[in-house]
Amino acid sequence: MNHFRPIKLLVLILVLLSPTSQADLYTATQYYQQQKYVKAYNEFYQLAQLGNGDAIYNLAVMSLHGQGTEKNLSSAHAWFSLAAEYGISESLKTAQLISSQYANQQVLAQVLNDKKERFGYQHVSQSYYPNLDHTIAPSGTLSRVYEKLPEYPEQAARQGLEGWVWLEFDIDTSGVVKNLVVIDDYPKNIFASALINAVSVWRYKPGQAKKIIR
Repeated sequence: MNHFRPIKLLVLILVLLSPTSQADLYTATQYYQQQKYVKAYNEFYQLAQLGNGDAIYNLAVMSLHGQGTEKNLSSAHAWFSLAAEYGISESLKTAQLISSQYANQQVLAQVLNDKKERFGYQHVSQSYYPNLDHTIAPSGTLSRVYEKLPEYPEQAARQGLEGWVWLEFDIDTSGVVKNLVVIDDYPKNIFASALINAVSVWRYKPGQAKKIIR
């Protein structure tokens, strides 16, 4: 079961990150490969608090093998279970295998619940995603005729950073995007330019003048 998960570069802009984190997957993975397990564990732990699924998976592996932390099957089970919440499907099989061999199911459930309260998808998304309750919803269906995906910033890719951008813009009667404004973004000034550059060349079917908040 020694299947440590390396860096995975993301291609989405609208994901999670705290603006205060100094941890990154690249550095954490380097520490792990150098067998500096305590430093690696601490880096992954910081990222786990921000909902980084790869970091959570790696904490599971390290808890399973006692790398940088005490060997603890109940913690490993919890981390693997949480990693599954973040889309790492293979981790669920390992969590189920640990559960099938663990005598005290109550302990497993308690440790999992404790970690969910701090690292679970629901908790993290409520803590870091922007509140979109007051966005302006366009009436009718908008028809986008041209779309360009944002380029992942080199700095973010190198450091394994994730983030989101909340962008407001208008569509004029010719279908051109106008008046782009960044309402909020995390981490600050990392992803906003890439998204603005992409969205600025989007085109919509003419005659659909609207104000959009994404």
